[in-house]
Amino acid sequence: MKIDLHCHTLNCKSGDGSKREPTVDLFREKVELAEVKILAITNHNYFDLEQYKLLKNAVSDICDVWPGIELDVKESSQNIGHVLVIVNPSKLDEFYSIVMENINKSNPEKFIITVSKMCELFNSLEVIYIPHYFKEHQLGESDLQILEDKVYSIKRILCEPSDVKSLGVLNANGFRSIVGSDVKDWNVYEKCSFAELKYEINGYENFLKLLDKDTTFINDLITQDYYETITVYGKASKNQYPYEIKIYNDVNIIFGDKGSGKTEILDSLYSYFKTNKGINPVRFNGGDKSSWFDNLIKESKEYTYDDLGVENIDCVFSHINDYVDALPVKIGQYIRYFHNISNNKKRKKLRILNQQKLFTYELEIYQKYYEDYKKIAGFINDLIEFEVYKMNVLKYEDIIDELISLKNDAFDLCLSEWMNQKATYLTDNIIEKLITFVSESDGTPEEPKETGFYRFCKNRLKLKKDIHDLLNTLNSDTITLDEEYIGRIGSKGKGYVINRLGIVNLDNIDTINSKKMFSNKTPLKNLLKSINKLELSLFTEEMNENLNAVNEIMSSYQIGSINNFLYNNKTFELNNEVYKPSKGEMAILSLQYELLNKDTENVFLIDELEVNLGSTYIEDTIVPLIKSLAKSKKIIVIATHDANIATRTFPVNSILKIVNNDCYETYQGSMFTNQLVNIDNNKKILYWNEESEKYLEGGKPAFIERGNLYGK
Repeated sequence: MKIDLHCHTLNCKSGDGSKREPTVDLFREKVELAEVKILAITNHNYFDLEQYKLLKNAVSDICDVWPGIELDVKESSQNIGHVLVIVNPSKLDEFYSIVMENINKSNPEKFIITVSKMCELFNSLEVIYIPHYFKEHQLGESDLQILEDKVYSIKRILCEPSDVKSLGVLNANGFRSIVGSDVKDWNVYEKCSFAELKYEINGYENFLKLLDKDTTFINDLITQDYYETITVYGKASKNQYPYEIKIYNDVNIIFGDKGSGKTEILDSLYSYFKTNKGINPVRFNGGDKSSWFDNLIKESKEYTYDDLGVENIDCVFSHINDYVDALPVKIGQYIRYFHNISNNKKRKKLRILNQQKLFTYELEIYQKYYEDYKKIAGFINDLIEFEVYKMNVLKYEDIIDELISLKNDAFDLCLSEWMNQKATYLTDNIIEKLITFVSESDGTPEEPKETGFYRFCKNRLKLKKDIHDLLNTLNSDTITLDEEYIGRIGSKGKGYVINRLGIVNLDNIDTINSKKMFSNKTPLKNLLKSINKLELSLFTEEMNENLNAVNEIMSSYQIGSINNFLYNNKTFELNNEVYKPSKGEMAILSLQYELLNKDTENVFLIDELEVNLGSTYIEDTIVPLIKSLAKSKKIIVIATHDANIATRTFPVNSILKIVNNDCYETYQGSMFTNQLVNIDNNKKILYWNEESEKYLEGGKPAFIERGNLYGK
């Protein structure tokens, strides 16, 4: 639909020229040829009421003509700018009176008005202001700011650039812009540049509604695929009773009778977009969202100690399970040895038997070096698999060489330590085996080379270290795995789901819900108590009894890893405190979550989202969210019974479903044209305002009665 809000029909100023003043016949001919449907007469510093009425009547059947004027404006800027002032045709008499009193009496060549005075005169006339911008006679920045401050609604300001290219720049940078013909020669009017609306507008009031809409309304830069004709079905599950509707890249509202097939349209569209377009639409149904909320905060038991960032000490469990005290050497062994050796002169000559064991064999150091070596080797293997490395092998050649050198050094250190440990082990082993061999050969008892106290203490200290490492790991801090924004609950604040991973210990086990633990709570608690008792009794006679108790629990309940002690806690929090939303608040959050967190999706199919939502929340939160999606050219199709959703989202497309005695009818149109046309018979036309009042407000009497009550 072409629209021209900058049109001259009089030669008012010296630069206008006689070709700007058309005859009535030429005016009609060119308007019809150009297919302009809305036109505003905006002559320089002058308004001619008689000519306006004459031209308006001449094209009344093909074009709607609005009154206006182009003013020379200057207040705080150095240069004079031009501003188009267009008013509601219903305010024509008031407009003419103001112009006659304040403008027409002056010479159009010399007339200048301030921004403040202009707003004072015209704001009450539901005016649209269109200042020149990015073109000759541009309104200065400071004066434009004054206009924005003084205008009764900033959405009623449109900037007019010099051409469509500039229009694209302005729109891309957030300016609401429109182009007009600024016609200089009516003989070639049809060749001028015109704005083109997305859809037909009927009347000035509906154009104002369009301006109040948050989406850009100019079609100059919009693709030809703005809407699509889609086949939907009266019974979507069986593809029965097909009919066609238009679906726009904007807000599409479906309203009407209960059971008339609104949900069937959504089901049909879901199948169409998924099957034919390969798009996975966001599908939302209003109602009880308790299950949705439960799934939202449902914990996972697929995490491991790696996710928590603690060291793997699972070997401690096997060490505890395999622990056996090293027994001391009995005094009787010494007595037997010295009693027999005193009579064995040959044995005394074997001085090698007097060699003492080293007792320094300890593989833990070697194992630490070996772990370091494996990490370095693994890092190199991972690194060379990166695509960025494969594309730049020569660039990173030196880095790889250095890492390989580091790996080789780590291997050498590991090997050296292994040989030192094995040398100690073999030395002690040879001494022990030699004594045994000699004793077996000459029939004398073995000479004890140790009291056993060293090994006894070493084993107990190793057990103490294992238990200390285990308890230290169990006392690791809880970490937050992720924090996800879900939505706002009105003035209460923003809600987040916090996902935490932690380890059960004696200090926190009573406060943790057993459902959040990876193992049964009671065995874990008993094991923790037993380990605590074991630690306290390591150097007492009760140690073995407590050790057996620990091993019994680990064996009976198959507890042998740090993973058994993990718990996952997901909570919904409001203002950093755990919060349980009501069912209505769950509905609020679920809808926001679908709209906010799936903003990369292009199709949203929403069924009765108003269920469990309050009117204030719909107006303050949901309507802006839907408008925001529409501004991004998303396809939003909403089946609703709520008047705020159906009107305050400024839907480009309205679909009315009516059922009467099993007879189903579908009407399609727009609030901006105030028409709903039967898709099977285009001669059957309903008025949008009457039908919306009937189905969304409960009828005109109910609407008026509520208005009267509110007025009281």
